[in-house]
Amino acid sequence: MAHTRLLMTVAGAFLAAACGADQAQDTQDVTALDGSIQSARSELVRHEDAIASATTLTALPVELDRHDHIIGDIMGMMDVSLSGMTSRCTGSGMSMLPARMDTLTTEMHSDRDIMTAAETLVDARSECTVHTQRANAVLDEMRQSLDGMGCMMGR
Repeated sequence: MAHTRLLMTVAGAFLAAACGADQAQDTQDVTALDGSIQSARSELVRHEDAIASATTLTALPVELDRHDHIIGDIMGMMDVSLSGMTSRCTGSGMSMLPARMDTLTTEMHSDRDIMTAAETLVDARSECTVHTQRANAVLDEMRQSLDGMGCMMGR
């Protein structure tokens, strides 16, 4: 009887520690994803300012490469956060996040195609403004998705 109680106590303590560690990791993943969303917003502002300041179309490819690299790194961090969350987080928000990432990827490719085809700086600036609006809308949806999910025992 004493051994059974001891075994149950040890097993309970182990389970509580494991759940606590998972919950801490979930919080870190959610916080990291939220931070990545904010970083993406900052990069969109920087990119739009750079395009608005461009004086020639020949300056655009360098800026597009820079923007794609920075956003690519941010999206990589988002993927890492999502990977940690997929096994432990549920709810409508969690199921929507991978689709939002796909939409953001598509937006980035579309923007590059349209920007490189721009015939004037006015066209390029117009596309950049629309791109910023579309990407921010996706980031808004991602942020709302974070509020519509639960991870392990809380969030």
